Amino acid sequence: MATIKFWQEMRKATSVANKDKIMVGIESTGEAMYMDYEDLVSRAGQDASTGIEGVSPGALPTLGSEKKSALAQPGTYTQSGGADIVVQEGSMVILFWDGSEWSLSGIVEMPEPYIDKTNTISERTDRVTTEEAVLDYATPLTSERILPEGDEFDTIDRPDIPLMSELPLLLSGEEGGIVGRVSKYAIVVSNELDRPDLDGVIFLDELGNAIASTSGGGSSGGSGGDTNPEAVKELIKETELISTFWEPPVQESYNIGSANQAFWESYDYWGIFDEVRINQKTPIGRDPYITRELLGTSTKGNYDVWRYEFKPANPTRKVIITGGTHGSERIPPMVLQRFFKALCEDWMHDPALMWARHNIHFVTIPLVSPYGFHMRNRRVWETEPFPATWSKTGDVVTVSFDVADFPTTNPNVSGSNYFTAADSEGIVGKVWISLIDSSNQGELPDDGYEIKSVINGQTVTIQAPTSGTASGTCNIFVSTDPNRGFDLPLMSWNDVLPSTNNMQTFVDPVAVPFNNKGTRAFSLKESNHIQDTYDLHPDATFAVDIHNGAADYDVRYCAPLLLYHEPWQRNNDMHASFTDKEMPVRASVTNTAGQIGSQMYDINSFTIEWGNHTLMTEEIATESQRWISNFILMCSRFYDKKIN
Repeated sequence: MATIKFWQEMRKATSVANKDKIMVGIESTGEAMYMDYEDLVSRAGQDASTGIEGVSPGALPTLGSEKKSALAQPGTYTQSGGADIVVQEGSMVILFWDGSEWSLSGIVEMPEPYIDKTNTISERTDRVTTEEAVLDYATPLTSERILPEGDEFDTIDRPDIPLMSELPLLLSGEEGGIVGRVSKYAIVVSNELDRPDLDGVIFLDELGNAIASTSGGGSSGGSGGDTNPEAVKELIKETELISTFWEPPVQESYNIGSANQAFWESYDYWGIFDEVRINQKTPIGRDPYITRELLGTSTKGNYDVWRYEFKPANPTRKVIITGGTHGSERIPPMVLQRFFKALCEDWMHDPALMWARHNIHFVTIPLVSPYGFHMRNRRVWETEPFPATWSKTGDVVTVSFDVADFPTTNPNVSGSNYFTAADSEGIVGKVWISLIDSSNQGELPDDGYEIKSVINGQTVTIQAPTSGTASGTCNIFVSTDPNRGFDLPLMSWNDVLPSTNNMQTFVDPVAVPFNNKGTRAFSLKESNHIQDTYDLHPDATFAVDIHNGAADYDVRYCAPLLLYHEPWQRNNDMHASFTDKEMPVRASVTNTAGQIGSQMYDINSFTIEWGNHTLMTEEIATESQRWISNFILMCSRFYDKKIN
C-alpha cells in the first residue's frame, strides 16, 4: 500500500465546521479513512476504560463489552444482570461497567450544612444559623430593645394610652393593670385606670411592692386629679425607679509607686482605650458610639493627649470627666479606663451601666497629663531648662536670660515677654523658678526660688540663702501645676498663691511648691485641653475632675454656689455599708479644673479624691472603682439641669 503523507504539501485548515471530514489512519491495517469533525470531538474525551457518563436513579442501561464509568446521585439503581445499587443521601458515587455488570467504584461525601435552629448566636463557629438569629444578633447596640440574656420587655397592648416623645415607665398594680406612667420627673395618668379602687397613683419599687401613693386631689375614681408635681418628683427620687448603682467585679491589683516605675513608663494607656473603641460594632447608617480626637501633645515629653466621646443615639444627659490632671496620681486614669471598658463591654448585664449606655453622652480626657503619668511627676515643666546668668549683691540675685536661648517647643510662652506677658501682680511672690547647674554652688546653690521682682520679660530677682557678691551661670525652668493654670470668675489666675509649706521635688531636680502655678494662665497645653473641652460642651449638666492623694471618699465643690447635694450624698450613703471611714466634704473657692464648670458654665462640677494609696490591693482597687464609678453614675442620673 502506498505511503500517505498526511500533512506534507497540504494547506493547513484555519477553521473546521462540524460536518467537515477529518482524515484518520487505522493503525492495524494502515488504511486511510475519514470521520466527521463532530463525531471525532464526541469521542476525543472518552477513553475505552474510563469514559464518564451520567445516570439517573432507576434502571441502569446494559452496555456493550467496552468499560464505562458513570456519576450517580442519591437514589436506587437496578440492573438486570446484577445486584441493585443504593446511593445514600448526602453523597455522590462513581459506578463502573466492567463489560457485563455495574458496580460501586467510589464514594464522594457531600455533607449537608448543619443549620442551628435554636435562633441563637453564642460563639464563633462554622455552623449555618437561621435568618431570624442573624437579625436578632445584628440589632444595633444603640437599640433600646437589647436586654441581658434571659430578660425581655412585656408586650403591652394598651391603645388607650397615648404615646409620648420618649419611652415612659408604666406603673402597674398587683394584677398587672396599668395605674400610671412616669417620664423623667413627669407623671401622666390615663383617663381610664385599671384600678378604680385606688385613689391617685400607686408607686411600686423594683420588686413590685406598693410603697407610696399620691392623692387624687379630691377627684374620685382614681383619675389622678391635680397631683402635686413636686411631691411626684420626690417620690420618684425615693423609689429609685431606675437603678443607678453599679457593683463592679473584683478589680485587679496594681502598684502605682516608684517601685513599679518601669512598668508605668511603658504602659500603653491609650492602647487599652483604642482596643475598646475598635471592638465596638457600629450599625450601618449610625454614628459610632465611641469617637476620639487628638488634642495635641503634652507640654513635656511629646506624649499624645486624646479626648474620647461615648455618645448614644439619643442621649438625655451630657457629662464631662477629666482624670490624670496631676499625672502622678495614677488611680483616676486607671479607674476611668476600667469604667469605660465595662460601660462598653458589660452594659447589657447591669441595669446601671445599661441606663448610662443609652442616656449619657460622656466627654472625657481620662489622662490629661501623660508625661506625669508615665514619669510620676505632678507638675509639668513649661520649657526644658535653658541658660541664664546671675549676679549677686548681698542676698539679692538678678537672674537674666537671652531671648535667643529660650526654648520654642511650647507655643503658650515666649522668650520676648516670658516674665511680663501676664500682669507682674500674678508673678511676684506667687511663682517659683527652678535654678540648676549653678556655676557657684556656695553663693547660689541649685534650688527653687520665689520670684521677688520682675525687671523685664527676661529678668527677675530672687533671694539667695546667704549674702555676698558674686556672679555666675545656671539653667532655669518653671515647673508648673496643670491644675492651677486657669482664670476663673471667682478666682482669677492672679489671685492664686503657692503653698510654700509643701515643697516637693517629685522627679524634679529641685523642690518648689507642689502647686506652683507657672508664669501665666494657660501656660501649659494640658490646662488648655481641659478649658477647651468645657468651651466646646457648655451644655453639660455635670462634670468631675478626679484626683487621688487627699482622702478616700473626698468631695470638693465651689463654696458660694448652691449645688444640689443629694446625688453625691446618696452615693456616699450607699457606700456606708462598705466602709467606716469618714466621707469628707470640702467647700472652698479655687482655681482648679473641678470648678471650671460651676464658675463659668453653671454646670454642677466637682473635684473628687480617692486617698493616697501606693499599693492598690484588690480590695482597695475594687472600692475605689465602686465609689468613683457610682459618683459618676449617680450624679449623671440626677444632675439633668444647670445650677441656676
